[in-house]
Order: sequence, then structure tokens, then C-alpha cells
Amino acid sequence: MKKSTLKSLDVDVINFILHNNDATIEELCNCFNVSPVNIRTVLSRIETFTSDNDLGKLLKNGGHYFFENNNLNLDFDYTEFAQEDIEKKERTIYIILKLIFENSINLTSISKELNISRITLNSDLEFIKEIIEDFQLKLVSIQWKGVFLEGDLLQLQKFSILFIAKLYIEEYFKSNLKKVINPVLYAYFRRFITVEIEDKIFSIANKLYQYFGIKLGVYHYYILISIITFIYICRKNGLKLYSEFENLQSNFDEALEDLLDIEDKKLIGEDYSIINIYLSNCIQKKYSIPISHKVVQVLDEFYSILNIKDNGVNFEILSFFINNLYFENRFFISNYIRFDKDDENILNDELCINIIKIFEKYNIPYNKKDIAFLYNYIHSTSTEVRKKSILIIDSSTLIWKGNKLKEKLKYSEKINSINVISYFNFKLFPIETHKKYDIFLFIDLPNEKKEHYPNKITCFINSYALIKNMINFDTFFEN
Repeated sequence: MKKSTLKSLDVDVINFILHNNDATIEELCNCFNVSPVNIRTVLSRIETFTSDNDLGKLLKNGGHYFFENNNLNLDFDYTEFAQEDIEKKERTIYIILKLIFENSINLTSISKELNISRITLNSDLEFIKEIIEDFQLKLVSIQWKGVFLEGDLLQLQKFSILFIAKLYIEEYFKSNLKKVINPVLYAYFRRFITVEIEDKIFSIANKLYQYFGIKLGVYHYYILISIITFIYICRKNGLKLYSEFENLQSNFDEALEDLLDIEDKKLIGEDYSIINIYLSNCIQKKYSIPISHKVVQVLDEFYSILNIKDNGVNFEILSFFINNLYFENRFFISNYIRFDKDDENILNDELCINIIKIFEKYNIPYNKKDIAFLYNYIHSTSTEVRKKSILIIDSSTLIWKGNKLKEKLKYSEKINSINVISYFNFKLFPIETHKKYDIFLFIDLPNEKKEHYPNKITCFINSYALIKNMINFDTFFEN
């Protein structure tokens, strides 16, 4: 293979195209918030890199860029292409990982390792200060000793675990493309976590996931991986783990004692406090990631302002999404979801404006496609809330009139569900069995007007009007 170079954005663009099968320049500009000129330069560099080194071919058809057969040969020796000068994003990741693993950095040494000036390094440190603010952490410099992360031990632990999880999610230790743009990071990580140790960590995580039946997706899985990694690093370096957790909902010590073998315990010890917290969150709350903002408060704002019906499912989905969204954007995890002009146009909608206000109030980082996603979800949910479920009560035993009416109504966009029952059966069974319906629609049953059905809309029609098509069906939904 021939020597060539890639940059951090190039790798993200490659992954976007592979993830979506193809991409337009507009989609790439929207996704990565860069100009068309920059994207064209990136695409040209990718085309050269993949073609010159026989990794695959970047093709273009009708404004869409794609790889031949949507495939690249990424099984190559990354050391042949490793960058000597790494970019700002990669430098900050390296510095943070060094602070987590060694507790301090020496500015002179870092400048030499990364081949950057002290001015550039100071700029990187200012960027890191912004990242750690949410965890009430700060960088402290002590003369002759270096720069340290300082703050509450629990917050330091949370930040460290989530940051390591970010690196696993972005495949920094697996993808050859990531190794090309940051060989320094990969080499440094392997000094502390060898491939053999990593295999053991994954084995422990897999045991826990399978035994406790956790099915919460890739983020939670890699958070568990990073928890075990962090425990190992702390034990190896003789560092204290925070374990003074209050109000722990569940204690899994006994199950973990039986589940983990001698080699597992040699790796992570027998203090399961952090793992207990993780399992408690996953099993009891299902959606929770232990981060620094209050998801419940954010959701209360959503329900009070955005006309969302709290049916349990919506709470869980929104909680999961907001946790993930916060995690992605606070830690700058690449997201390869398409975002086009139609999505851009809805950002001025009142609903989007209210979503943005809530996020800014609670200091939740976001981007345009996050707002578009939430808009579509909430708009759909709100529409479902306005739809009605109808029970048609037919005066006849054969319910043919009710079925005729059902045929006329069943394709209405205003209806969630519709069913027919005879008046005899309606009276025979208690009203509790019909709680799921919003509307009772009576056919040829005027005497029912005397009855009172709490929290129900009651409508009355006669079969003559039905047969003659004289009914205005919109009146059923006016209440």
C-alpha cells in the first residue's frame, strides 16, 4: 500500500457513507456542520486514499456518493498510514485519557509527545475545561508537579467512566481508520489495557449482560465495559473507588459473587459498588445512564409545555433519548443520522422552539438533527393523543348496522381503534371492560341519552341517516 493521509473528519464521512449506503454533499454539510467546499476536499482525499491503497472505490451518481458494493477493505496495517501530527479533537482525547489513567500531566512532556507549542496546548486545555464543567471538575496546575483533575470523587468517577465509554463507542481501539488518525492514543491505551485484559473485561461484561437480561443497546453495553475497565485501572494504580452510595435500590453482591470466577475477581476485586449502581439503574429504571443532569425535571417540562400524554412508554422513550442525546453531544460522539432541507424547515416551528428552550434551560447540548428527531416523535405522539377510540353499540343482535358504520369510519385519520358490540352485550358486561374507548356511538338507542357515562363522549345516530349517508362524521370528534 502507498503512504497516504486521513483526517478526523474524513473518517467520520467514510463511516457516514457506509452507515447510510450513500450521501449527498448537502447531507454531509448538515451532519458535520461544514461548508460544501470543505466536504468536497474531504471526499477528494477519501477517494485518493481508498483508490491508491486498493481499499475500495468512492463513486458518484446523481449527486450521491457511495462506495462500490457499499464496502471497504478496512483490514489493513494502520501503522503504514499513522498520522504524525494529530488534530485538536484527537489531542484533547489523548490528554483527558492521560489525566484519567495517570492522574496528572506534565505540560512540557505533553508538548513534546504531541509535537505542539505551549500556546496550542493551552488552547486544548481550555477546551477540556469546558467538557469537564458539567461534572463540577476543574483543571488545577501545581508547580513542579503538573496539571490535575480536581473535584468530587463521585463526579470524577462518572466523568472517567463515560469518557472511556465514548472511546469504545467510537471504536478508537478497534477501527483501523481511528488508529490511523490517532496512533498515539491507541498505543497509550494499550500500555494500560492489553488486548488480553480487554478480552477478559468483555467476557465479564457479557456474563453480566446475559445473566441479568439487560437489553438496552450499545451505549449501556459500553458503559458497562468502561466501568469494568475503570475498576481495573484503579486497582492496578492503587486508586480509591467511590463506594459510599446511598439509597441503593438493589444489592446484587450475592449474585455477582456466584457469577464471577476467580480470574474475574482477580481483575476487578470484590467491591461491586459501582457495578451494583449500574445494574440497579438498568434493571430498575431501564433507561438510565448515570450522568450529571436531572432527566425527570427535563421531562416534567416536556409534559407541561409540549402536550405529551404520559403513558409510561413515552416517559421511558423520551428519558432514554434525552440521556443518549446528552451523552452524544457532551462527549462529541459522531452521529450518522441523515439531516436534509425538510428537517431544516421545521426548526422554526413553535414546537421546535419550545424544545430548544427546555434544552438550553437545563444546559443540554444538542444539534439540529436532535431537535428534528424530537419534533417528529412528539408531533406523532401528540397526534396519537388527539385520535379517538370508538365503541359502536348496535341496537340489533346481528350488529349489521354497526359493521356498516365501522366500514365507513375505519380509515379515518382521527381514529386509533374502532369496535362493534350489540346493545345486549354492552349492558351485560360492566362498563369497566370498555375503559379504553373515548367515544360510545349508539345506533337507534335514543333512550341511552338519559344515561351518564363519565369521561366518555356519547354520540347518537339513527340507522336511516346511516343508510342514506346523511351523517357528518366530523361531529363525533368535536368534543
